[in-house]
Amino acid sequence: MIRLFEEKDRSAVIKIGKYIKSNFDLVVGDNENVMVYEKDGIVVSFIHFLKMYETIDIINLATLPEYRNLGYAGELLDELEKQDEVKHLMLEVRKNNRVAVNFYSNRGYKVIREINNYYGDDDALIMERKLI
Repeated sequence: MIRLFEEKDRSAVIKIGKYIKSNFDLVVGDNENVMVYEKDGIVVSFIHFLKMYETIDIINLATLPEYRNLGYAGELLDELEKQDEVKHLMLEVRKNNRVAVNFYSNRGYKVIREINNYYGDDDALIMERKLI
């Protein structure tokens, strides 16, 4: 079940986030939101995003390792695409994270820019998916 984040989900989301970044913490700013995928009472995946008019910037998307490749992250992206007035989605991803780059490419995201040393130890690919 996909639903909006509730404060009771914080520790589960932080636990999942630590698989993508060891010092992960959840800070939700203005115009940002988080959706979670809950399966059998367990938060197994989340997406943190910023919505500005018709653009959504995906900040983080992560899934517990034992629940990966089961479609949960894809379903969260599908839910974002249903948001009112959304015309395109954007994100940045580590260039060397081939699994993530392939995941987004297979869902119609295109590389529009590369930023050298964005992560310090790795370059970033800026990817976009236009819905119109």
